[in-house]
Amino acid sequence: MTEKNQSSTVSMQWVNGIIETAQRKGIDRQVLLTEAGIILSDHDLIENQRLPLDDTVRIWRAAIKLSDDPHFGLSVGENSKPSNINVVSYLVMSSATLRDALSKVKKFRRLVSDGGYIDYVSKEHESWVVFETAEETLPFTYHQAEAVLVVIYRFARLVLQGDAHPTRVMFCHAAPGDSAEHERIFHCPVVFNAEANAIVFDDELLDKSLLQANDELSRLHEIFAEQMLAKIEKQTLTQKVYRLLEQRMAHGPVSRDIIASQLAMSERSLQRKLKQEDTSFQEIVDNVRLDLAESYLQDRDLSLQDIAALLGFSEVSTFYRAYKRWTGHAPRQSSHIK
Repeated sequence: MTEKNQSSTVSMQWVNGIIETAQRKGIDRQVLLTEAGIILSDHDLIENQRLPLDDTVRIWRAAIKLSDDPHFGLSVGENSKPSNINVVSYLVMSSATLRDALSKVKKFRRLVSDGGYIDYVSKEHESWVVFETAEETLPFTYHQAEAVLVVIYRFARLVLQGDAHPTRVMFCHAAPGDSAEHERIFHCPVVFNAEANAIVFDDELLDKSLLQANDELSRLHEIFAEQMLAKIEKQTLTQKVYRLLEQRMAHGPVSRDIIASQLAMSERSLQRKLKQEDTSFQEIVDNVRLDLAESYLQDRDLSLQDIAALLGFSEVSTFYRAYKRWTGHAPRQSSHIK
């Protein structure tokens, strides 16, 4: 089993693909996020932002519930665009062979999501393109595996000019009712309760030259992907703690021990490493609360009591004093709060 990546995140481009699919099914974006218990500003939805993996799972669950669609994951896969997969999609399209493309997906999969691993295994003249989930705290739904395999299949068809004919597709989960929709999409037998989530191709298909292969473009895309990956991996501990607090605070009080656990370290190590970055856990908490407060204060439907509760204050008066300490003025001076 591959080691799980703590404090896992997902690119907002992929999250946007889930939200856009829900909207296609008539679900209002804000209704979806409210059901998921997630607060996302317009700024959060722009490129290069990332969302904690557990919060992405919450959005999946809310979309599945509100759509009441047993094939929602298939729809996410079918509606996906290259922009939802960022630079990884362009690496795939400029690769020399499908095997080369899959090796790049394996290398740069973190640019899309920390929620799974993609590999390919040769078995008796067959190649299994396997997706293995990498859950954090919340278990995945079967929809997520279905979405990923549909995306892989669609990209294989794209780069092979439609000549990507799997011998079969396999899923670990039980069949969600009628499997006709799966067979319509994959154009091959679909096996459930299988040993892996995988698309199975004839082995020789992975080494077929791709017509749109472009070595120069591929090198340029890979350089850019390397830079993006380095940026993710070099994220400071302060930034990681800030994002975890920002996304979890609305779900209830978030203590230092909870955040330390999410980051796979002790409380003492967390405090020591934050000190090395010239900050502290409480200072980050205050920064997150202030930034969220400024956003909440623009919402005319939220009272000060609502905002205090969302920020984890037990009393309005405590929030009032804290806000005045942070800004030098009372919160009512920032917006037309009822």
